[in-house]
Amino acid sequence: MKQGTTTEWKRCKREMPYIHDIPQSLKYHAKVTSSGYRALIFSGDHDLLVPHIGTQAWIRSLNYSISVDWHSWGTGHVAPQHKPKECLPMFRKWISGSPL
Repeated sequence: MKQGTTTEWKRCKREMPYIHDIPQSLKYHAKVTSSGYRALIFSGDHDLLVPHIGTQAWIRSLNYSISVDWHSWGTGHVAPQHKPKECLPMFRKWISGSPL
């Protein structure tokens, strides 16, 4: 807290409902990729916020060809933060257009 901004700290007790319309993103990805743009889809496999099985199901529903089969990376929600040494080569390959 910045000094002088508040006199009392209160923890939020409200719950935020998780209401995301995943099917809407399918149309977006289909439009973007059919326009010739590449898509790099990855997520942490030790992620309690976005379980990897949901990501896998979502990818299957896109009917994309899979260039690399799924395997465990041992990382959490923000993969580059948890595994920077593993994510940097992936990012460099992606940016340069090299195969992953």
